[in-house]
Amino acid sequence: MNALDSDTFPVTEGVIYDIIHIRHKHQHEEHLKKSRNEKYQDEQTRQKNLNSRRNAKLISRARTMENLQAARDPLIQKFKESELAQIKKKSVFHLPEVSETDKEDSGGKRKIVVKELAWRLSTLQLFLRNYIDRLFAETSKVPKKWTRVYSSDFYEKETSAPFCAPKWTIRNYQGSLKDIVGRACKNRLSNVFPDKLVEDQEN
Repeated sequence: MNALDSDTFPVTEGVIYDIIHIRHKHQHEEHLKKSRNEKYQDEQTRQKNLNSRRNAKLISRARTMENLQAARDPLIQKFKESELAQIKKKSVFHLPEVSETDKEDSGGKRKIVVKELAWRLSTLQLFLRNYIDRLFAETSKVPKKWTRVYSSDFYEKETSAPFCAPKWTIRNYQGSLKDIVGRACKNRLSNVFPDKLVEDQEN
C-alpha cells in the first residue's frame, strides 16, 4: 500500500494535537462514566442491604412480641393490639442500619451504623432495643454477623412520623407508658420481673 501524499493530505501538528485531545477527552468521559456507574451500583447495593437488615429486624421483633402476647407478658399487655400491629408490620418504626466505610479501618471495610429517627421518642427505643431485642438475644441461638455502631445522627431520609403513629412512639409524649416502659426495662436489667406493672395506658 502506498503512503498518503503529504502534499495532498497534509498532517500538521495542530491536527495531531486535536486527535490526541479528542482521544484523551473520550477516555476521560469513559472513566467518569464507569466511576459514576460504580458509585450508583454501590448506593443501590447499600440501599438493598439496608432494607434487608431492617426487614429482618422487624420480623425478629414481631415474632418476639407475638410470643410475649401469647405468654401474657405484663408489659406487652399495656399496649393496644392495634398499635403493636403497626410496630410489627411497618419497618418505618425500626431504625435504619446504614452501611458506611469505616474511616478507622485502613482496608476501607464497611461498618453498620444505626441512625436515630428525628420523630421517634426514646420510649419506643427503650421498648424495642432494651426489652424486645434483649429478650430475643436471650433466646436466640443465631450469632450476630455484624457489629453495630449506634450514632446520634438522625437519618436524613425519614424526618416525619408515619401516618397515625401511636402517640407513645412520637417525641414529646409524656403519658404513662413512658414511665411503665422505663421501669420494665430497668427491672429486666436487674432480672426483676414484676407480676403487675402499675398504671394503665392513657386513652
